[in-house]
Amino acid sequence: AGLNNALLEMFRNEYIGTAPYISSSPSLRHYRLGP
Repeated sequence: AGLNNALLEMFRNEYIGTAPYISSSPSLRHYRLGP
């Protein structure tokens, strides 16, 4: 559970940090959020 929380926190920080850039690039958003 601790590791999961750490990964979720890292992902959330990464997403928030890159959200403005992603939102301006649909192709990049697809790449980032894809499987």
